[in-house]
Amino acid sequence: TYRGGPLLGKGKKGSDTAVLLLVFLLFGVVLLVAWNLIRFLIWAVRELIKAVIRLFSKPSPPVLDPEHRTDYRIEQRSVPAYLVNEPMIVTAHLAPDGSFVAKNADILRISIGGSSAVSSSEGSGIVVHFKKAGDTIVFGEVLYAIHDQPERS
Repeated sequence: TYRGGPLLGKGKKGSDTAVLLLVFLLFGVVLLVAWNLIRFLIWAVRELIKAVIRLFSKPSPPVLDPEHRTDYRIEQRSVPAYLVNEPMIVTAHLAPDGSFVAKNADILRISIGGSSAVSSSEGSGIVVHFKKAGDTIVFGEVLYAIHDQPERS
């Protein structure tokens, strides 16, 4: 009955209040957990999207400014006289095309009359090869170039 209900019965007033408080507390905890779970799921989806974008996007290629380029050649005066008439061949690229190289880095291995020599850079930057392995070399032609990279702001 209404008069003898659990909220108005004798000696049950304190326990009914405790049950109501427990129900409200449980409801609040459920809301808090649900709220944080939703926030976590949103964060996880955003991070997953960023990871997929990083995985499938290519970095932008470096800007190769022809104004800031140093060409590397073999000049006849730099070869000993007894090797001047010997065949010159590119044997290997020691620095990959398009890679950044530091000053004094080994760039290219060449063969002159059966003797092996290594060409090193005098500066740092991005290397671009003009000859591939197996190509013959003529005095004065460009073997590779080093593109200086402008300062990024």
